[in-house]
Amino acid sequence: ASFGTQMVTAKGVSDALVARFDSSGNFTQVYSAGGATAVNTTFGVAWLPWGKPVAVGGFEKTTTFGSTMRTSSGLTDVFVWAP
Repeated sequence: ASFGTQMVTAKGVSDALVARFDSSGNFTQVYSAGGATAVNTTFGVAWLPWGKPVAVGGFEKTTTFGSTMRTSSGLTDVFVWAP
């Protein structure tokens, strides 16, 4: 996917993406999480007052959030991710 001039390459079957746009609709930043066989779904995103995103969703198998790798304990585990 392309966000402005930044390309995001899929890491797996289904990745979680968080993109930010300014009040004029211009792209400012994007974060992604995923894994080669992982299924990731983002259910909601909130922006903290100091500009940091927090995403809530679910993941299966092994997923990388930034530089941190997590493996689900069951079929689908919940994540709260603040990149």
